Order: sequence, then C-alpha cells, then structure tokens
Amino acid sequence: MFLVEFLNSLIAITFLICFTYSIGTNFLKIININNSFTSIIAGYCLIIIITNTLFFLDFKIQVIRNFLLLLFIISLFFIYKYHLKENILNLLKIFLNQIPIYIFLLLTIFIYGEQFYIFRGNHYDTINYTAMSLLSANFSYSEIAQIHLTQNNQFFLDFSGMFLHDRPTVSLIISLLYLPKIFDLFLVNYIFKIFFLVIVQQSFSYFLCKMYEDFGKIKIFIISNIFTFSFFTLYIFEIDAYSQLGSLGISIFFLSIIIFNDFKNFDRNLIIFLSLISSAFFLIYPEQAFVYFVLTFMYLLYKDYK
Repeated sequence: MFLVEFLNSLIAITFLICFTYSIGTNFLKIININNSFTSIIAGYCLIIIITNTLFFLDFKIQVIRNFLLLLFIISLFFIYKYHLKENILNLLKIFLNQIPIYIFLLLTIFIYGEQFYIFRGNHYDTINYTAMSLLSANFSYSEIAQIHLTQNNQFFLDFSGMFLHDRPTVSLIISLLYLPKIFDLFLVNYIFKIFFLVIVQQSFSYFLCKMYEDFGKIKIFIISNIFTFSFFTLYIFEIDAYSQLGSLGISIFFLSIIIFNDFKNFDRNLIIFLSLISSAFFLIYPEQAFVYFVLTFMYLLYKDYK
C-alpha cells in the first residue's frame, strides 16, 4: 500500500515539475527572458492566474484542468520542435537540485504512509483548505455562491461561506489534482506541499545566483537546500499553512526581481514578468503581498532618491 502511494507521489510531483516547466519556459521564450531557475516559477504563476481567472469567470475546475492540459501539450510541441536537448538538460538539472527534497519527503510516504501525511500538522487548516478544494472540485463559482439554495449538506453550507470570503486560490490549484479514482485527497495535499518546497528551492537558488555571481553550482545547491529545510520553511510546512507555503517561493522571487534589476530604464519584458509574479503573489496570499508591495514601493523610492 505504501509503495503504491510512494509511486503515485513520485509520478505526480514529476508531472507537476514537467508541467510548470514546459508552460513557463515557453512563456519566457516569448518575453525573451532566459534563466534555468525561472521556468518552473513562471509556469506556476501562470497556472495560478489562469486557474483563478477562469474559475471566477464561472468555468468548472474540470474545464480548467482540460484547458491547462491542452496548454501543456502545445508547450511540449514547441519544446520538441525547438531546443529539445537544452530543455531536457535543464529539467535534469532541476531534478538533481532537489534530490534532498525528494529523498526526505517522498521516503516519509513510503516508510510511514498515511499516518504521516494525514495526521501530522495543523488539522484545522488542513480541513479548511481540503474543504475548499472539494467545493471547487465539485461546483462552479456561481454554484458555490448559491449553494444554500440547492444543498442541505451542512458541510457544504459551512465551508461555502469561507470559500467566498477567504483566499481560495491555493485550494483551487490543489483541486486540479483532486482525482479520487487515482489519488487519495490527503495525499494530493501532501504532494502540493512538496511541490511548494520545490518552488522555494528554485526561488532561493535564483536569489543566490543573482546575489553571488561567483557562486558555483555546488554552493548554490547546498545553501538553497539548507534554506528549504530551515526552521521557518519547515514550520510553515508542518502547520499546513498552504497559502503561506505556496506564496513563499513567489515572495523570494519577487524580491529578487526588485533588488537585482534596474527599473530606471523601461524594459517591457521585465515589466510583463514582474506583473506575472506580482499578480500570482497577490492572488495566492493577498495580505502578505500587500505588505511586500508597500515595502517594495518605499524601497524603490529610496533607491531612486539615493
């Protein structure tokens, strides 16, 4: 049983990385930005924006899933047609960079199984996020808004209000893999938590690459993985703060773009890229994003004045 869960998790996390990389790398080609650490983050942000926008335009999650799969197939076609070898090598580098994450967290599934990924952490937040994911997996936005007229189930009635007034974006993203015939729902939650750590590792690698240009690949590998397994990151991981965990990598990447780029000269591609990152950050965790935006504005004013 644990072996099946382990293999399902390995397949799912591999798919998520290939999925986000394929979409992200094609987008970056369009705006002429090239950095091996940015593709997964760009793809992840695109998926956040597309999923959130389409869902609140009243498309069901099944339609959104199919649309994203179509986008993935188109992206694979362009990767196959142009720079196939380069992209395969980049993907292999990404997987190698994150070996500690896979070994430690996927092996916990193999060794401990559901006792580990269901009953650890903050069950209050887990239930809230899982309930919102279940709602979005089964109902459109308009159906959730009017669920009190169509459903007598107290579970749906209780959590529909939370869905409408909370920040449901991370639950929408997770619900894309809510396929009960293939994956256990709580296993999907855990798979996304691992994926969010992958985003953190990639973002911090990008930060180190920009901060210390003389750093070799080994140094970046060691330090970025130490950061990924540091106290604060694992604390968020353990308390099941999905929104904060899902936005942590984006916040690091957002700050890296602000710090290491010159905005005095107008660069359309950079502005498009920053808009993508900022929008995804705000959608997934608006409270934290707002604080970052204010501090960033103050920093840029000071930098310009100086």
